Amino acid sequence: MAGHNEFTHPVRLVLLRRWRQQQRWRYADWRLVAVLPGSGGEAAGCRVLETGQDEEHFIWSGCSLRLFRDGLPAYYENLTGRLPMLFVLCHEDPRHGLVPVTVTADHSEAEAHMETGDTVLSMPLQPPLSRWVAEYILEHQDYLTEKIRTPHRKRSRKPHGEASRPTHR
Repeated sequence: MAGHNEFTHPVRLVLLRRWRQQQRWRYADWRLVAVLPGSGGEAAGCRVLETGQDEEHFIWSGCSLRLFRDGLPAYYENLTGRLPMLFVLCHEDPRHGLVPVTVTADHSEAEAHMETGDTVLSMPLQPPLSRWVAEYILEHQDYLTEKIRTPHRKRSRKPHGEASRPTHR
């Protein structure tokens, strides 16, 4: 654990790049194939696992699943949903094609990145990662309960110009 409010677990990611042809255009189709346990001291980097005619498997080390206390409602919703998912947020890179930047169980964060055009890969959340997310939720269940029960309150504001009007007696 990285701190009281943050959970960090090292993982390695296996990505598959398949080259597709559509008319005259050739493009890369990326898939998240596996999420494997990592070790905390692993250096970040990428290596090719295997190469086929039109596909390559890459393994990325030095990545981490990071959970934050403020994301508890999203993690809970994901974990108790029909199909819990894990998301990998990626950036384009001329050398490797696609570089994983963030690993999360927060579907809202993944959706926000998709809306801005970032590449987001996903796969079903499998044990032991699903257990780690559940343990994190249980460890902070008091905070989650408080967050769910306490509605967000907007400040009441005075109508425009009301404060600057002179009062007549």
